Amino acid sequence: MIVHFVTLSTILLLHNPAFADFRSSCSMYDNEAPCVCTGGEEQKAVCEYGGLEIIPHDLPTQLTSLDLSHNNILKLDNVAMYDSLLAFKLTHNNLTTIGQDCFINNKNIQRLDLSYNCLTELTHDTFVGLYSLITLDLSNNEISSIKEDSFSSMSSLQNLDLGSNQLVQLNPQTFEVSHRNTLHHLDLSHNFFREFPTMALSNLVSLRALHIGHNNLGYLPDRVFSKFKHLMDLKLNKCGLEDLGEFTFAELETLQMLDISDNKFTDVPETSLSQLINLETIFIGGNDIKMLNSNHFSKLSQLKQFNMQDCKGELLLESGVFVNNPDLTTINITRCDLEDPDESIRLNYLHKLEHVNLHGNKLTTWRQDFLPMTDLLSLDLSGNPIICDCHLKWLRHWPIHNPEMILRASCYNYDDQTSLLAVNPEDFTCGLSFNSIIWILLSSVGGLLFMGVIAVLFIKSRKTRSSSSCECSRLTLPSKHSFVSSSPCWKRRHENKPRLSRNFSGKQDIQVIQNDVENNGRLIDLPPGQLNSQDSSLEDETAHLYDVVPGDETCNYNYPDVKITQI
Repeated sequence: MIVHFVTLSTILLLHNPAFADFRSSCSMYDNEAPCVCTGGEEQKAVCEYGGLEIIPHDLPTQLTSLDLSHNNILKLDNVAMYDSLLAFKLTHNNLTTIGQDCFINNKNIQRLDLSYNCLTELTHDTFVGLYSLITLDLSNNEISSIKEDSFSSMSSLQNLDLGSNQLVQLNPQTFEVSHRNTLHHLDLSHNFFREFPTMALSNLVSLRALHIGHNNLGYLPDRVFSKFKHLMDLKLNKCGLEDLGEFTFAELETLQMLDISDNKFTDVPETSLSQLINLETIFIGGNDIKMLNSNHFSKLSQLKQFNMQDCKGELLLESGVFVNNPDLTTINITRCDLEDPDESIRLNYLHKLEHVNLHGNKLTTWRQDFLPMTDLLSLDLSGNPIICDCHLKWLRHWPIHNPEMILRASCYNYDDQTSLLAVNPEDFTCGLSFNSIIWILLSSVGGLLFMGVIAVLFIKSRKTRSSSSCECSRLTLPSKHSFVSSSPCWKRRHENKPRLSRNFSGKQDIQVIQNDVENNGRLIDLPPGQLNSQDSSLEDETAHLYDVVPGDETCNYNYPDVKITQI
């Protein structure tokens, strides 16, 4: 009977209009309720994507955590009723206004997240009552003005995020003296600062992290960070910096992480970096730096992580790079068009190296002596045109020697970009490729064809000369008759060519004379009396220079009057 009574009472309560209103915001019996509530020591309500336009009034008043993300709330004015809140999240709404004294009763809130809204201004009354607030996230709003004393009630504030707003400058009184020893993390990135807000930040001597990247600062004066003697994390990425002064980082002896990526540096600012004797991590990619040498990081003896991504052009490593950084454990040089280092360049002195990422470069191979491979935990060569041949067979077997290492690499000489570890070790050869074989064959065939053409032309030429050996060609001379100028039909009695004359010295001694042919045209005589007295010896020398012209069947011609020469 009692059980039936309890069941009936529950059914009646569920249909009670007042209870129905309560279920409308937070109910464990209605899946269509905008909020999901959980009990226990910390009561929480999550109302994401609930279509809410105002903060619900009917949530449990003892809530310690309230999440109203991804709704359509325009104004924040009634949070005071939930005075037990420790964490309040209202991101991705259309919040434009925070009512006066909205948080007057929320002295316990430690984390407040109002990011991704439409706030434009902060005033003295905006956050009154948030005495215990530790973390405030106002990023991704439209804040362009912060009145003085806007954060004055936040005496416990440690982390403030003002990134991705429309700030051009900060009021010198933005931060109170109370923040001098409390504020540790400040994010001013993605705003419109054109110079470093030195006056506004001068009191924040306890800052541990300062992010002011994505502002067009252009220039940083010397000792601009000298007040931040406890600073450990500094981001100056994409600030339009072309150079740094010698003492820009003076007195930042505690700095451990520096990001100067995506600026306009054409060389590593080694003089400025020399001040950072305890730096452990550096981001320097996205600049126009073409070369890294042994001097660039010579003073960074504590450097452990080197990061260089998205270089603007090809990067060259010179001998001795990182030689003064023996504690390096991580090297990330990605998308920098890095080519195969020269054989003289080695990093095998980095005995603490554990992680190497060279993704997206122009490496075609990998030398075993380039790095101390034994202690590597990860090696990423993906996105490189790696040729898997006999020179990389050792790397294919490397997991046997170091099974803990994670290796990422693909064989560029495979159409499907096959993973290096998926290729059969026996296929890592240096034989001729198919394309090379085709090229050699084509070259050989072309060479044979060329030689064949030359041979045919040579043989044809020989045949032509042979067939004309007994033909008497006629040469037209400037006279009334024609005479055979040269013919193999002429035979000489002696094989050795005789000397023409003792007195012959040149063309000027040659004289054309006329000769009449007799003896049936077969005998050519030197005419008597045509020789000079000083050349009388020529008769003996020349009497046998010419023989009877052959008159056989193959060469029987009648020779007319010819011109002969007197020498």
